[in-house]
Order: sequence, then C-alpha cells, then structure tokens
Amino acid sequence: MTDTPLVVCEHISVTLAGRKALTDVSFRLDRGRTWLVLGPNGSGKSTLLRILRGDIWPDDDGLGRRTYFPDDGPGHEAPLGLKHRFGLVSPELARSVKRLGGHLTAETCILAGARDSLFLQGRPTAEESQQLAAILDRLELTALAEVPVAVLSNGQLRAVLLARALMRRPLALFLDEFLDGLDTQATELAGWAVGEAAKTGTTVVVTSHRPAGLPVETAQGAILEAGRILDMGAAQTILSRYAAGQPPEPTRTAGGNHPGKTGQAAFRRHPAGGAGAGHGKPRCAYGSRRRVPHDPAGRTHGHPGGQRGRQDDAF
Repeated sequence: MTDTPLVVCEHISVTLAGRKALTDVSFRLDRGRTWLVLGPNGSGKSTLLRILRGDIWPDDDGLGRRTYFPDDGPGHEAPLGLKHRFGLVSPELARSVKRLGGHLTAETCILAGARDSLFLQGRPTAEESQQLAAILDRLELTALAEVPVAVLSNGQLRAVLLARALMRRPLALFLDEFLDGLDTQATELAGWAVGEAAKTGTTVVVTSHRPAGLPVETAQGAILEAGRILDMGAAQTILSRYAAGQPPEPTRTAGGNHPGKTGQAAFRRHPAGGAGAGHGKPRCAYGSRRRVPHDPAGRTHGHPGGQRGRQDDAF
C-alpha cells in the first residue's frame, strides 16, 4: 500500500437523466488501497464506480475536478493509459456470463478475461496459462477449474469473476454489489476472495448495501446516501457505525456533504479520502429515505477449494 494517488475527485457532482446522482463528492483513491463503500440502493454507489473508472464525466459546473495519475507524469482529466487496467465485476457481468457462457468451464471463463472477452478465441498463450495457474492457486479455485459456469453457486461465480478480472493484471478492481444477495457460506467465500485479491497489491473498491462479510483488516470505509458522503474512515469503525445506525462524527465527514463542515477541509484531514454512505433497514439512521438537507456552502475465512454453496438468491 502506498500514498500515491491513482484517482482524485474533488467536489464533483454527476447529473444523470436530469437527476443528481452525486453531489459535491470528494474521493481520493490511492494505489494499493482497499475501500468499502456502503449505501442503500439508489445512493449513488454504482455512479461513483463509473466516475472512478472514467466511464462517465462529472458535471461541467466549474466546481468539481477529477484527476487520474499514471505511473509517471502529470495528472489528466481522462484515464489516459489507465482505463484498460481498471477491472470491473458487476451484477450485469454476472448475469451475462451465466446466461451466455453457462456452458463454459470456470477455467475458460477466467482465461477469456485476459482478452476482455466472454469467449476464448484460440489457444491460450504460455503466459496466459501461467497467469491462470497462479490465480487459481491464489484464490483456491483449482478444484472448480473444469466445472461449468452454469452450475456454480453465486459465491463461487463471483470468485471466478474476480479471478477473471485479475487475468488482466489490473491496477484497480471495482466490485459493484459484490457480496449482496449471498447466503452466509457464499458471503464468506466471496469476501475471502476479495481479501486475497487485495493482498496482490491491487487497488480494490467494493460497494455494498450491507456490511456482512466485507474484508476490513486494512481497508478504508465510506458511507454514501442520496449521492452525498456522510462518513468515512477506518473500515471497521465505519462498518460498526453503519450497522448500529449511529450518526457520523463531524471529523469523519467529507466532500462538503454534511452541514457545518467544509468539504475541502474535511478532505485534507483524510488524504486517503473516499466517499460513501448507506443503510440496510429503515431503523438505521443511515437508512432513512429522507434526503440529506443541501448545504449551499458547501475473515471470516471461507475456503473455496471446491466446496459447493447452494444456488442462492440469483442476481
């Protein structure tokens, strides 16, 4: 882990179809850092991932700025030289792989990831085969290599999709709702795989609307609600506060999303800063469906080695 920035967003807003999806968000993603972004459905988590990946642009309002930092040289507003090294695992990808590539073995599905394709065209190169073996061993997926994708449990499928994304040797992995909709066993499996991926030095951002199963050892956490940052800090603290429904402490606010604190001051206090907020149930303070008032001024250890989980809660 380093303090070298990969992407820095300062006071950005995003408007989609005439609706504010993000408002005054500041988020710094350092190389090798793991971030857990919590928030309810519709809070802006997926939009934040799209902004970080460079899939969409922030509003051209003269207030916000997004900067990417390649290996050397000055920062850029566009992800020049970086976009192809940003991996994504999303519910949409899981659905596509299972529906269109269900007949493929897990090994073939993973190999195709090296070429950013659903299907493997031609024989794998020696380098690809070597990379595959290393990833299967790292994530303990060797026993699943010849299993068809269609019969994988959801937890196993997400571990396979994570392995697939790692085939491109990504600088950053963006895992959208990666642990949501899984039973306990599947959550342990997928959460453990995320932790192993992070140990490779890859930058990881995981979004979720529930805290269970998220890897927290060295991670940072953030809470997002109604497109605004409510809280951020050490992941264990943020997860505990989120689960208990406690209001954020003033020193943990960021991006100008909480009245009484200017966003830039809060952002400076947290140089590895991030964005996020959320809730799981109405009784949670973060879970209220009210909109935040606008401020004008501003391990559990799972073992995936062939263990089959039930086909639970499909995407």
